Amino acid sequence: MKIRINGKDTAITGALTLREFIAGRNIDIKIIVVEYNGKIVRKDRLDNIVLKDGDTVEIINFVGGG
Repeated sequence: MKIRINGKDTAITGALTLREFIAGRNIDIKIIVVEYNGKIVRKDRLDNIVLKDGDTVEIINFVGGG
């Protein structure tokens, strides 16, 4: 199936939750915000959302500077 991640089409296989998808990319969940199909997702809900064909996900990283 194809989903759009941060503006790029991405092919994935099998049923994955948002949390599984993020973990598989070695992204630190503590420093991101996730938007799923145009809506911000609370971190405690990432296990409840199973990715489907055509979904759109934006993963926004917080970067510190000084």
